[in-house]
Amino acid sequence: AASYPVTRGVPRVLAGDVEAKKTETAGRFGEEWHLFDDLGPIFERELLAEYIAPLEPSVFRGASVLECGCGSGRNIIRIAEYGAREVVGVDLGSSVDVAFRKSRHLPNVHVVQADIFSIPLATDFDVVFSAGVLHHLPDPDKGFHSTMRHLRAGGTATHNVYSAENNAWLDRWVTPVRLALTARLDSRVLYWASFFVSLPVHLLLVAFYRPLNEVPWTRGLASRLFYNDYAYRMSKIGFRATWVQIFDQLTAPVAFFLSRERLERWPADAGLKGVRFHWRNKNSWNFT
Repeated sequence: AASYPVTRGVPRVLAGDVEAKKTETAGRFGEEWHLFDDLGPIFERELLAEYIAPLEPSVFRGASVLECGCGSGRNIIRIAEYGAREVVGVDLGSSVDVAFRKSRHLPNVHVVQADIFSIPLATDFDVVFSAGVLHHLPDPDKGFHSTMRHLRAGGTATHNVYSAENNAWLDRWVTPVRLALTARLDSRVLYWASFFVSLPVHLLLVAFYRPLNEVPWTRGLASRLFYNDYAYRMSKIGFRATWVQIFDQLTAPVAFFLSRERLERWPADAGLKGVRFHWRNKNSWNFT
């Protein structure tokens, strides 16, 4: 006995009692994806394959796919290009407007504004996917199990989250600054503040990490550098990608760093079999 509007092409299936912390986080990321609308071909196209490793993109071919937390829509577009039969992207924030605008030319891609904790879809999906989302929920464990309610029997789930392993420095030094200051700043102010942080960081990545990793006789040294795997990957993507990653670390009111031990309990509790873990760039976990 309820009705929900469809505005600017997007169904807005939002209950009136969405937790304040969830709407605050979704609002911050909605603003982020309006500010960082276009991140270039590498970021927009190539990172999806990294988020689902060790799976291959062929997992999407002919499948119905649910992305939980679709952000700006870059992944749902790429999933459609990989041959998915149907793709639904769900997000709580205003980023759904960016996602719809980018994907509206694709008849098999749909965008819905809704809460991941109560996804308003009656169907089950062949593939349930999220990238960089569960760790920003006020209750990541509950969020994971909410998404699993939409996985058909025999289907595939694949998620990417921040790892606790190798990220203690972020939790110790960046989290207090984020909670006390940067997550409270106006997003436009943070946009330019993070620009001036990103400039020297990107120069360090390009001038130091990249050559050390690409010259054969210095690779051994590079492998022992602080945060080398992620730093080298970012050095090849471009400045705007560095900028959005730093902005992303500073904007969220909620962010957890999750250990493999904790993550292993999720699929076990959900009765999932054959789960594989991949430590992406030694700073985030993919689990499939």
